[in-house]
Amino acid sequence: SRLDAADPTIERDLERLDAVKQRRQNRASDYFSANAAEWDRLRSLHAPDKAVESVLIKVIGNAPFQSMLDLGTGTGRMLELFAPLYRRGTGVDLSREMLSVARANLEKAGISQAQLRLGDLYAPPVERDSFDLIAMHQVLHYLEEPALAIREAARLLRPAGRLAIIDFAPH
Repeated sequence: SRLDAADPTIERDLERLDAVKQRRQNRASDYFSANAAEWDRLRSLHAPDKAVESVLIKVIGNAPFQSMLDLGTGTGRMLELFAPLYRRGTGVDLSREMLSVARANLEKAGISQAQLRLGDLYAPPVERDSFDLIAMHQVLHYLEEPALAIREAARLLRPAGRLAIIDFAPH
């Protein structure tokens, strides 16, 4: 805030920063597009899915609830995992390819109470104060501003709603 934004050097640095951020976003998008079909296998190379899911189920419990939102749904695994508990589920992702995989996975699992939407985690296409559980599974380390995404997720929770963040510890 103490820098002069009109300074030509600062102005050029900010332009380059925007370009770097755009390249990073494009690379991430290309990566997800190329790896959507293999995503569950790739993710399991970093952390054992069964162990993570077991802990998550234990933490969330088995009490039914009305609505779930999966931000960065990817292959739809969180929607699949908690389908026995929610009446209405929504998955949001920025990758059309990931949403295609998620749609196929949910259909194969016979999950009809979940829908998928193309959208940005910083401004999800859903109503505020609408969800009892929001999951962000292996998402934050891909985001430029993870704290902003968490704040937005918190706004989407109903009173007494829960936000489950599952990610790599160093991030």
